[in-house]
Amino acid sequence: MKAFVLTALLLSGQVLATNDGLIELTEVPQGAEININNQSFVSLEENNTTLVKGLKLQSPATGEVYTVTGEIIVEHLTIINANTFASDNNLILSYVRGNRAIYRHADAQTDLTTLNAYLRAQAGVLSTQIGLQLEGLESE
Repeated sequence: MKAFVLTALLLSGQVLATNDGLIELTEVPQGAEININNQSFVSLEENNTTLVKGLKLQSPATGEVYTVTGEIIVEHLTIINANTFASDNNLILSYVRGNRAIYRHADAQTDLTTLNAYLRAQAGVLSTQIGLQLEGLESE
């Protein structure tokens, strides 16, 4: 009887292991909730809600970990010169293509939430996003 039960358990374990419908359990992050780019994240650094370069965040929906890059991606009208926009707003221009540009502030500890809101309010700005890097994903 024990051999029958043991065989049944082993076979059911094998069926479960090959089932594509398995659910991966992830630990729910504990920390301050932060909303960035219309997505919710949880700070992995205690109750730190100040968005600065290097802050680690986790998506409660997927469990993926992101790092705040310190960059702000700005889409502006094509008549806006990215170099002039950078110097007028005390920013460093990292990249520009068409009407999109990536800027960063010289001070890595600048609160990016405040800077993002300030840039979004500038004339000619269509949209802004705070830069996030997915952990484990190599950038070019």
